[in-house]
Amino acid sequence: MIKEINGYFTCTLCEYEWSAMLSDDEIPNKCKCERENKKVTTQFVTKADYVYKRKNGGTTLCYGTLEEDSNFFVVCDNEHLDGVWAERDPLKQKSWKDVCEHLEEVYDENIEQLETD
Repeated sequence: MIKEINGYFTCTLCEYEWSAMLSDDEIPNKCKCERENKKVTTQFVTKADYVYKRKNGGTTLCYGTLEEDSNFFVVCDNEHLDGVWAERDPLKQKSWKDVCEHLEEVYDENIEQLETD
């Protein structure tokens, strides 16, 4: 089943996300997984606490609660850039959006996931 989630048309079965550049009439009535009667099984479903839409069109999933002394596990598209970020200024990066925008600018534009410790 295709639903609009956070401004993007997304299949609720396989989680395929259509480009936001498509108009409503370009979105199919059924996802390919439904049309081909493919059974989609998901063993673990974890809802992100925040989903950040990057400037390049990608998505960063954020997990955990921001505390004043939070450190972050950073997972990038390029695994060689994965690491831990511990230099957050809680006065400047007050929200997940602030954190994502800052890291996108100063660290890497392809951060896939952030998680607090």
